[in-house]
Amino acid sequence: MNVKKQNHTVDTVFIITIFLVFVMSTFFVLATGANIYKNISNSINKRFNETTSLSYISNKILSYNERGRVYISKLDNIQALTLEQSINSEEYITMLYYYNGKLMELICKKNENFSEGDGIEILDISGLEFEYVLSDLLQITVYNGDTKNIMFTYLNCN
Repeated sequence: MNVKKQNHTVDTVFIITIFLVFVMSTFFVLATGANIYKNISNSINKRFNETTSLSYISNKILSYNERGRVYISKLDNIQALTLEQSINSEEYITMLYYYNGKLMELICKKNENFSEGDGIEILDISGLEFEYVLSDLLQITVYNGDTKNIMFTYLNCN
């Protein structure tokens, strides 16, 4: 009788131990999977902002690209890309610039007063630079954390 009771206790302890090992293994796999998912998600979001910001700026330039209508300017000592257009005999400008960790866009009448905070937030980036490589070749550099993406585009191609 004692042997049966002791045997039954050993079986119970063995089953509980196996169950605890299974629970700990499941927790470890879930924690590892969540960490991997977080890293992949952060990487995808970072890459999305890098490529989308350059594509966004490129498409804006292509839609406004007429001689003298796309140029680098300043907005409250911040470098900006200015795109001009006429709508019903009114002159409007669109400015693309970097402000407070964001790619910003400001659309207004040409001679209105405005500041860098008046724009619309487009994407999260770490920096933005525009530079003329040639008189009609514009270099656009977008910074995102430790990554630097460069794009070249010809102006006045229409």
